[in-house]
Amino acid sequence: MNETLKEELHELRNEVLNSTSKKESKEAKIIYDGRQYAIRFPKKFMEEAQINLKEDYFEIILEIPEYSTEEKPKLTATLIRKNEKNKTKV
Repeated sequence: MNETLKEELHELRNEVLNSTSKKESKEAKIIYDGRQYAIRFPKKFMEEAQINLKEDYFEIILEIPEYSTEEKPKLTATLIRKNEKNKTKV
């Protein structure tokens, strides 16, 4: 199977899953240990998302607006799966 076909099938699969999938949400408190901040993810979420603790990681981006605006900085985290090219935004 060539790479283009694989990508198209992957996109189609995601569209089908997104149209029939359910969403769960939970608020998580930010923890500060004196050196760094952390967020705890529920075990159920991590297991169902099939996170690989040894290979997957989060890319954290801080967008700081220009000083002339009163807009607050924006912090986003994106799950990067080592075995997939696509990023999963969180």
